[in-house]
Amino acid sequence: MIWRWIRSKMMKGGASKLPAAPMLPEFTREDVAHVLRFHERLPWVDWDLADRWLDRHAGNVDRALARRSVMALSLDELRDALKTDHRRWRSRHIEGVAPLEGPAGPLVAAAAERACETLQKVLAPVRGNEPIPPVAIIAIATLDEYIDFISARYPDEGEFATSGGMYINEGAGTFPMIVVSAVSPAACADVVAHELTHHALHDRNIPLCIEEGFTQMMEERVNGATRFDLNTEMIHRHRDHWHGAMLDEFIAGGAFHSPEQDTQELAYHLSQWIVRKELSTRSEAFFRFVQMCKDRTADEACRTALGVDLRTLVASTVGNDE
Repeated sequence: MIWRWIRSKMMKGGASKLPAAPMLPEFTREDVAHVLRFHERLPWVDWDLADRWLDRHAGNVDRALARRSVMALSLDELRDALKTDHRRWRSRHIEGVAPLEGPAGPLVAAAAERACETLQKVLAPVRGNEPIPPVAIIAIATLDEYIDFISARYPDEGEFATSGGMYINEGAGTFPMIVVSAVSPAACADVVAHELTHHALHDRNIPLCIEEGFTQMMEERVNGATRFDLNTEMIHRHRDHWHGAMLDEFIAGGAFHSPEQDTQELAYHLSQWIVRKELSTRSEAFFRFVQMCKDRTADEACRTALGVDLRTLVASTVGNDE
């Protein structure tokens, strides 16, 4: 049973019991078959259709639970459509799909529960005590099927950065999901923590160049491994790279999706450098900036809380004052 191997992993991490899953509306797979769309024979929920169907059939059922039930049934379909055997699990936070064989499934499930618990506490200065919403986590055993599944959300043309995971939230009226490549089980825990941090911060309107710093730091906080290194070579690489249009691309968030490996690597490193520096020197003001982003533009929040606009904050970190 999948519960058994999740429980064994959680017990090793110090958790005493699995968080209980909520009771969901009793829809059937036949009920929701018409709201599914297929890409490379793998199902996705058409949430516009799903919501119209729920308007007619959900009655007084809580709409969030009704959407979760639709997602749960679509994951049952996905499990059966994947060529490699996968298994489903459910907890208070998660609707999950994971490989049946090998270590990746237990690692993903246990990492997800650990991350949800940790993020709820650590991100309280940003989120307050509001519970992190439930999310689907889909760990796919093979690289080909992982690419087949996520490519449904890619444009028809263009170059795309490589990724071991993806957070997909199509807005109100949908159920968010995290898709993880389980090809390298050792990397799964970090990917899950990273993408769950995006989920926890989704509605805060934090600039991606700041949010990605939090996601990487939360990988370390959840899984206990520190990898950040800022040496003279890295500082020189940053100063050579982030000028003019490249600096604008970083602030706008495009650098994180760049197919240019150097740009993508440096973007993630710089975002973590900024967040680490600000939290170590003026954490209260920095958290105030992040909180203000929910209701103000990033520049307005940055000027109010930190006394400079976002571009100046980034450039001064690198040492390329413009």
